[in-house]
Amino acid sequence: MNRLTIKLRQHTPLIHFQHDQVGATLRATEVKPKLDKFILTQLGNGNYDKGIERAKGKRWFIGNTNALDYKLRFTSSEKPDISEINNIRLYFGNLAKGDNNSEYKKFSFLKNFFQMEIFTLQNSLMNEIRGNVDLSVFFAQNNFGSRQSKGFGSFYLDKSSEGYKSIESNYRFVIDVSRPDNWQQLFETIDVFYKSLRSGINLKGKQDKTLFYFKSLLFLYFKSKNIQWDKKSIKERFFNSDLEKDKREHKNPDILTFRSAEKRLVKDLLGLSTNENWRIPYRSSVIKKSDNDSIDRFKSPVILKPIQISEKKFAVYIFFNVIDQNFLNQQFSVEVRDKKLNLSTPAEFSVNDFFKWILNEENFDIHKHVDLVYHSHPQFKTLEKIYEQLREYLKIKENVKS
Repeated sequence: MNRLTIKLRQHTPLIHFQHDQVGATLRATEVKPKLDKFILTQLGNGNYDKGIERAKGKRWFIGNTNALDYKLRFTSSEKPDISEINNIRLYFGNLAKGDNNSEYKKFSFLKNFFQMEIFTLQNSLMNEIRGNVDLSVFFAQNNFGSRQSKGFGSFYLDKSSEGYKSIESNYRFVIDVSRPDNWQQLFETIDVFYKSLRSGINLKGKQDKTLFYFKSLLFLYFKSKNIQWDKKSIKERFFNSDLEKDKREHKNPDILTFRSAEKRLVKDLLGLSTNENWRIPYRSSVIKKSDNDSIDRFKSPVILKPIQISEKKFAVYIFFNVIDQNFLNQQFSVEVRDKKLNLSTPAEFSVNDFFKWILNEENFDIHKHVDLVYHSHPQFKTLEKIYEQLREYLKIKENVKS
């Protein structure tokens, strides 16, 4: 039989630019290229280029392309629930865009399972897909639509579907929500977690009073390697008077005082931000330009996969993509008000090594990492719970392997 049907269930909203069209859900034009790459990589035993050569030998491509010769179709008996994207911190794409703008996006969500059909006239290709392609792994490690690395557009096989398996990952934590569709609560928790990894958190209240402060764990990791945090280097070059003021006000925290001759651009290893607006007191735009013209954007290698596991609970699984070697050891020009600073990304970086390092309590203890005055803040409680779960889950997975 040359048709394979699986049942899919949606777990988080898809940020959709075609929300006004019939069947505004997963699009074959987005899913198929990703699935092709996944199939070819598996065909090449982990090597995409070898997979292409094997597929060419079997004549599985459409013409002279690298598109595999099968069709993909999604069908649903219900209309997606289309809603506005309101108060979601992880998405800013609609700012300054009217809702009649072609780039204006909305949430699309299907409450019931729907079907994905794969059809091909090539018996051998269908046999390969049926026998050797694990679609549960494909959907576990991929989200779709905008902001997919932060958990939007999460779909997974329905438990009643052919090929369903429990998701396997070394990293997982659970988020409690007040109701199943409280997307703001879900994504605000994800936002707080991701900021703790990448940029750190400096939450301000009235009169610029600090309500909660959490140093970036990337800073902590690279400090252990005697590499200076890029934000410190940028402040030294462009905002030195403000840096000295911050040191006095915050009683000389190591994120402001640690110095090393080895200065690198490290924050962008978890997603390149080419234009940052530094707020009070800096009031400046910080622009980063690569000396390599092929690098104008770099998405986060960390994939967060929220899966609803009960009415008011989501398990967030974490997967990693290998960082493109072309992004490592690359020089960037950091520009502020016509002044420049050259910083390079590190020569090597493993996201998995980073996670294992921070989950070792000898390296990172949240109770010591965060000043006692902030321990009663809700964001501290949230992060305390997340990192405790991550440690315990990793121990369980490692014990199973041993």
